[in-house]
Amino acid sequence: MDVLRGEQGTAKSTRARVLKTLIDPGKAALQAEPKNEHDLAIAANNSHVCAFDNLSKLTPRLSDALCRLSTGGGFRTRKLYTDDDEALFDAQRPVILNGIPDIATRSDLVDRSVLSVLQPIPDDKRRDEKEFWTAFNEAHLRILGALLTAVATALRRWPAIQLAKKPRMADFARWIVAAEPSLPWAPGTFVRAYAENRDESIKSLLDGDSIADYLREISLPWQGTARDLWDELEKRIPEEIRKQRDWPAKKPNQLSGHLRRLAPALRQLGIDIQFTRASGGRKRLITIEAIANKAQTSSQPSPSSQGPQNGADSVDDDLAGTVTASSGCDDGPPPVTTGTMGTVTNNPNENGRCDDGDDGDDASENLDLRDDEEEV
Repeated sequence: MDVLRGEQGTAKSTRARVLKTLIDPGKAALQAEPKNEHDLAIAANNSHVCAFDNLSKLTPRLSDALCRLSTGGGFRTRKLYTDDDEALFDAQRPVILNGIPDIATRSDLVDRSVLSVLQPIPDDKRRDEKEFWTAFNEAHLRILGALLTAVATALRRWPAIQLAKKPRMADFARWIVAAEPSLPWAPGTFVRAYAENRDESIKSLLDGDSIADYLREISLPWQGTARDLWDELEKRIPEEIRKQRDWPAKKPNQLSGHLRRLAPALRQLGIDIQFTRASGGRKRLITIEAIANKAQTSSQPSPSSQGPQNGADSVDDDLAGTVTASSGCDDGPPPVTTGTMGTVTNNPNENGRCDDGDDGDDASENLDLRDDEEEV
C-alpha cells in the first residue's frame, strides 16, 4: 500500500491519480472511503488499483480489510434476494490511500505500507490542471514503457535474487531489488530507502501513543499481569487521555490486545514484550524487557552511506544483510555496492552468458517520478 500524507496543497490527490492512471486508467480514478468490507470488495472487483481519496480515519475493521486486500484475501456475503446463496469476492490489489492526518495507525497496516510525506508546493512552482495533465498525457506511454522494462528486468533476475534478511513484505522488497538495474537509481538504494521508510513509519505509529510512551519510560525489566500494568497506567496517564473515546485500554484485556499490536513495532526499538503463564498455568504474565545489545547487533553501514545513528531507535538491522544476484561469468567477481542495508552483488551476466550484449542489460528509459515534478 502507498500511504500519502501531507497538508493541503501538497498534491496528494494528484499524485494518487497519477499513480493509478499509469496502469489502471478509468473515469473515476479516486474513490471515497468505502463504508464497509462489502463496498471494498466491490471496488477491488472492478479495479486493478484501489485508490481512496481524502481519508480522515480508518476504522479497525476497514484497516484489517485493507490488509487482507493488499496481501490477498476473500470476502463472503449473501446474494441479494436469496436466503442461502453466497457471493465470494477473492482479490489482491495495490492500494493507494491519501489524507492529511496519520491514516495508518495499526501496526499490521503499517507493515504493509510505504509512507510518503508530501511537502507543500510553492506558489511560484504550482501548475494549472490543464497544463499538468497535458504534459502527463504526453509522457504517459513513455513512463509506462519504462515501468514495463523494469518489470521485464525483475522477471529475468528474480530467480537469482536472494535477501539474506527478509522484511515483513519480503517478496515486495525482493521484486524491487530485482528490478533495480532498470530503475533510475543505483543498486542498493531501494533497500536503504525502504529501511528508512519503515523506521519513520514505526516512529509515526508510536508517536502520540501514550501506552508506548509509558513503556519507553519505565524501568526494565518489568513483569506482572495485565491488571498490574493497567493499574500503573491509571496512575500515570492523565484522566483526560484515558477518557477519550479511542483510548485502547479501557479494560485490562483491551490493554493486553493493544500490547500485542504494539509488540512488533516496540521490538524494532529495542523493547521486547512476552506473554507467558506463571507456574501452575493460572496467572497470565506480561514481561517487558530491553533487547540486549540492540545497538551493538545492528549492522554497521559503510562510511559513505551512514544512516541516522539513533542506537536502539534504528530498525535498519531488520533488512541488513546480503542481496546476491548470481553470475555465470568467469572474468572475475561482479561489482559490489555496499550501503546501510548491506551488500548488493550486481550480475553483469543478465542474459545468461558473457558477451557484448551485457553492456545493454542495465539500459532502461529514464524513469523519473520525483515528487517535485508532480506539482499542480
